[in-house]
Amino acid sequence: MSHFDSQIESEGFQGSPQLTVDRIVDAGETIVVPHVGETRRDDGSAFRFAACDILTFTGDLISRVESYVVPLRTE
Repeated sequence: MSHFDSQIESEGFQGSPQLTVDRIVDAGETIVVPHVGETRRDDGSAFRFAACDILTFTGDLISRVESYVVPLRTE
């Protein structure tokens, strides 16, 4: 498992979340990706969230990743 995968698949959760990308905003060296996601906790309960990832590039490589996650109520 890569370092990136280990950040997506974390303890307390089952596998990778299902993500739905709202849009991709290209601002030159920075890409902004707002999205929503859903996964299952180890106890089987649903975990829904809204998130935004900000990727900063240096040349062709990602040099910085910022992620903001807001849990959503599950009904």
